[in-house]
Amino acid sequence: MTGDSPHWADEITAFVTAEGPVPFEKLAERANVSRSVLRTFLDEHPYLCPDSGGDWVSGLRLADGVAFLHELSAAEVAAGVLAADDDLALWARFAQDGLPLAGGGQVGATTFLDLPAGFGNGLPPGRGGIGQVLTGPDGWLTEFSPGDVLSVRLRDGGLEISAAEVPEETGRARQVRDFMLLAATEAMRIYLEEDRESPIAPFDELLVSLLRSDPELLADPLPPLARMLRGAGMETFGGSVGVPGVPWDLSRVRGLRREEVVAGAMAVGMLVLWAEEDPEHAPTLLRDYLTATPGVIGYVADEVEVRAAEGARFGEQLAKLGAIAKTPAERAAVTLLLARSAEGSGDSAEAERLVHEALAAQPALVPALADAGEYAACRGELHAADDYLRRSGLVPADSLRRAMRNLLVPPRTKTGRNHPCPCGSGRKHKLCCLNNAVHPITERAKLLYALLATYVQRAPARETLSLLISRSGADDASVFLCLDLLLTDCGFAERFLRARGGWLRADERELAESWLDVPIGLYEVVQVRKGTGVTVRPMPDGEPVFLPDRKFSGSVRRLDLFCGRLLPDGERPRVLALPTLVPRDQRAELAGLLAGEHSAEQLAEFFGPRPEPYVRNGDGHEYVDAEAVLKVTGGGRAWARLADRMVEIDIDVLEWHREVGGKVVSAGQVTDEGDHWVVRANSVERLTELERMVREVAPDAVEVRRKAERLGGGPHPRARELIVESYVVRDAGQALPRAQAESWIDAVPGSGLSPREAARAGGRALADLETQLDDMEWHNDRSVQAGNGVLMDVDWIRQELGLQRQRDSPSR
Repeated sequence: MTGDSPHWADEITAFVTAEGPVPFEKLAERANVSRSVLRTFLDEHPYLCPDSGGDWVSGLRLADGVAFLHELSAAEVAAGVLAADDDLALWARFAQDGLPLAGGGQVGATTFLDLPAGFGNGLPPGRGGIGQVLTGPDGWLTEFSPGDVLSVRLRDGGLEISAAEVPEETGRARQVRDFMLLAATEAMRIYLEEDRESPIAPFDELLVSLLRSDPELLADPLPPLARMLRGAGMETFGGSVGVPGVPWDLSRVRGLRREEVVAGAMAVGMLVLWAEEDPEHAPTLLRDYLTATPGVIGYVADEVEVRAAEGARFGEQLAKLGAIAKTPAERAAVTLLLARSAEGSGDSAEAERLVHEALAAQPALVPALADAGEYAACRGELHAADDYLRRSGLVPADSLRRAMRNLLVPPRTKTGRNHPCPCGSGRKHKLCCLNNAVHPITERAKLLYALLATYVQRAPARETLSLLISRSGADDASVFLCLDLLLTDCGFAERFLRARGGWLRADERELAESWLDVPIGLYEVVQVRKGTGVTVRPMPDGEPVFLPDRKFSGSVRRLDLFCGRLLPDGERPRVLALPTLVPRDQRAELAGLLAGEHSAEQLAEFFGPRPEPYVRNGDGHEYVDAEAVLKVTGGGRAWARLADRMVEIDIDVLEWHREVGGKVVSAGQVTDEGDHWVVRANSVERLTELERMVREVAPDAVEVRRKAERLGGGPHPRARELIVESYVVRDAGQALPRAQAESWIDAVPGSGLSPREAARAGGRALADLETQLDDMEWHNDRSVQAGNGVLMDVDWIRQELGLQRQRDSPSR
């Protein structure tokens, strides 16, 4: 906040740090800004905070000398970060703009979502995982090992890290724990009654409150906060603490009223923290919370399935609830939870039995209807499945119903419907064996994939799916990719086959097992036959394959790239999930990612919002709009001398022409505006050189002002790198695309072969060159489609290099 902040902001920060506590009115008198601007600045400051009386203090002063203990995990050691979701949350707040690290370097705070979530803490996936972290210089954690307990102490505005032992839990520690438990419970009340955004309590706010009200409680290190709170049944994530069952991801409770969210969280908490000694515990849970509304039942059922998938067991609690359940609605709710517990544990057969028992008690129970529809579809009982799914009314059910729609009518057979049945029964075929006829596996493949896709949208995968979709940018195509990532990279296809594979027909199970070996890959569209199909080839050099897919043929063009899987349907490869298109200028990056070891998160992130391109000029300098305005006295003779060294393109404009990569470029420009000369270039380095030339002819020139504004973004591993140059076209009849082509054809990219040399070399070099030319042609097509001109004269390049142009499909 301080690096690029206005002078008044730095002054206020320094004043509060030195003088605090300071009343807001006194700060308003010192800052030459509106009160609202000052209030926003203070509210957003990482370490300025109000004390109990409303005066502003420095959190760095308030917490000076305080140490928090933290148990180091293997994931943190491997990543070189410290999780700051609980024990170190206050330091993460203070380190937003960086804090000095004892021994050298700085500690910063950032968000990091790629580490394994919650291993060994008994929480569901995504709970207790690392959502924010402290980062430090290279090697700052090398002297520590997984399992070590670290003391992270704030001292004189910096952090000290050392090994420590966990102290015994004292009365002081229990006071802190109870304070946070009360705060987590109070957060639920505030969420319900006062329209708070989320029903959780932020750690940093709680710790600052403790430091203001009773600093002695934190004077000596306590046992790790995460250990104390989780031991008491609370949950922590993302720098906050909440009661068990609280929805960390509020998108999961979209559509529920706040009272339903609270009732659902209370029901889950009471299931997890069963109070055997309280005779009212079970009745309150069942009648006041669990069965409050159908929405609450669905929320609790999802939570039970998630936690059962992670090893939690609910048999004893649910048996006690079942023993007191009196009404059909109560019996159905408890039975549904038993079914979800079985499903989460991998026992789909028991879950199916219990779901039908729940529906017998309450036929309109929506979550049970959806489950029954899934189970029936897996067994091939499609008419029953369609009925269950239709009555559930849930959105995921619609996609499964669409996949089975064509299978609800009997398949075509050689025997007519009204002819005698071939089995010899003497009955008409439609009244005998036709009803038991099975569609070919090629027609059932779409439903089989839909069953897998529906499975990974169940509760245990939902948080991981949400993370992947968020990383990928959340467009329609990337959602299908994320579903496929759960099946391929996250093991859910194997899990589906273990739980439900026995229900599938033998050919369906064999087909699904064959899909396990098909990785997500990169494909190029070789030819398009509109209304018929598409010929594609696996990149980099796979054999072309024809996909007879009318719909797909209308959505792609030749040279398009897409990422996804071609899955066999029993006869031929097919596109069973909408693939994700890939810009050709990102081809090499994606190919490299797919060729190596990668996580599902990394692949999803590849398709997410990208940083601005990093732009450089032909010299490799960072491309900036660089300008210096110089006051020049007696500039007439100086201008004439400068004109001898540059090219006059107008009466008062000179250009500096240089040769870069065999072509002439405009490396800078000087404009005469009377007693001021404006010197412009597209990099700081070129501006410096051009300014030196100017000062050689006008040594007394005085700088008036200068600027250097970067075009595009900064260097970033995922940023596309562009070379932008101002070529000088000497032949007025020569088009810029031709000039670009002539410049490119003999340019050597770093260390390697120029395009001309690659064409002569043949082999892999020539294959790579052909791919680059395809990239250029693809960009030309898109540019023309957008109403712009051709960017590069690819035809001339091919002719010059003696390469045959790849011909299009007739549909081009």
